[in-house]
Amino acid sequence: GRVAVARSREAAAIIELRTETDFTAKNEKFVNAAQKVADLSLEANSGAVATTPAITAVMDEIRITTGENASFARGHKLVQDPGSGAFGHYVHHDGKTAVVVQAEGSISDETLRQICMHITAAVPRPQGVSANDVPANIVEKERKFRIEQAMESGKPKEIAEKMVEGGMRKFFEEIALLEQPFVMDPTKKVKDIVGPKATIVAFLRWQVGEQL
Repeated sequence: GRVAVARSREAAAIIELRTETDFTAKNEKFVNAAQKVADLSLEANSGAVATTPAITAVMDEIRITTGENASFARGHKLVQDPGSGAFGHYVHHDGKTAVVVQAEGSISDETLRQICMHITAAVPRPQGVSANDVPANIVEKERKFRIEQAMESGKPKEIAEKMVEGGMRKFFEEIALLEQPFVMDPTKKVKDIVGPKATIVAFLRWQVGEQL
């Protein structure tokens, strides 16, 4: 499969197409089709992108020309008020991973691109802009694991809970985007790269074939 991104001044759309083989995914017609679907997704409402007759027509054409089953797996559109900020994006050279970042305030296109590249490469993978944005199910799973680990070590419950809270603070620093060491300069955090004049509002990191 392949991911693709389309942007305007007021919106950005990210999509994923899937097919049966990597051979087809690298085919120029499939690459062009992915970009066309991304462009069409800019016309959608904000949020999850529904399949339209125009998107269906692109997918039908790809199935006919490649002889493989191909599908529109998903799409999402982010929007913002005109002039309030900017979007950045990065698509990895193999077309398997793409990132879109939405920012408000004053921030350069190059800085946004570098932040997108950080999100692509960072280990562990960022799960939210800040600790408050990390999905509740991820937080609960980690907290439960840490409590079980502390209790198994024979610590009294009160001490175990304090250990867990300290561990969770470190956990948030590891997976909250703004708190992560910047991959291109680990002496700085991502929030230092963003600077005081801008705010990261949201980001999407999509990888071909990941479980939703």
